[in-house]
Amino acid sequence: MNSHDRGRHSAAIIIVGSEIVEGTVRDVNGQWLTERLQTRGIWPRVMSTVSDDECLIAQTVRAACASVNYVVVCGGLGCTPDDVTRRGVSNAFGLPLDVDAEHAAYLERTSSWARGELARAAATLPRGAKIVVGHRDGVCGFLIENVLVLPGNPAEMQAMFTAFIRDYPPPDAPISRASLTLGTTEDALRARLQEFESLFPDVEIGSYADPLHRPAEVTLVLRSRDRPRLRQAQVWFDSAGMRTWEKS
Repeated sequence: MNSHDRGRHSAAIIIVGSEIVEGTVRDVNGQWLTERLQTRGIWPRVMSTVSDDECLIAQTVRAACASVNYVVVCGGLGCTPDDVTRRGVSNAFGLPLDVDAEHAAYLERTSSWARGELARAAATLPRGAKIVVGHRDGVCGFLIENVLVLPGNPAEMQAMFTAFIRDYPPPDAPISRASLTLGTTEDALRARLQEFESLFPDVEIGSYADPLHRPAEVTLVLRSRDRPRLRQAQVWFDSAGMRTWEKS
């Protein structure tokens, strides 16, 4: 696929959490966000996992902002000392942190946990950020320029993201995909894949070998915003006797 189409509406997903970097907790938010972004015509192009370090968070956010259209940061919005995402994102933009007194008061009225300093900590945001509310009893997220910051709790994150995107029409056609698994090797497919790329520059193809499978096995994944072209690409493979498409 040509780089212009991939970059037209692209996103980076940044997962924050030392427990995820260290393997103590398995990330489930990245895949969920990837699928939702693709349904809205946005290509996820970067997936980063960063420990609870405000300098690393700031560096990662700055790098992502320079390379994609949209950035989604997930995690580190609690009110314990290791929750430093607010500071990291504010540092990325060179902004101070402010307490939104109105939102702090709202949390005190409506939540079961936010009182006093805890409510103020939960309502602390980079200056100029827009509050994003999702789960009724959860922390708030925020939007600053092209960066959306969400909580790491999967239920809270999903509710907040789903509510947030209702106000924004999809920027492009959904990205569709299809995959098939072949009993062959990547070396044997090389010429066929090169021919495919010349014929279908508007369809992205990924080739993924399973080194542990015997006999050899390769999974091909096709992605495109253009469903008719994706179907044409499938038919092209079918004409070579590759007829076992698994999903689309």
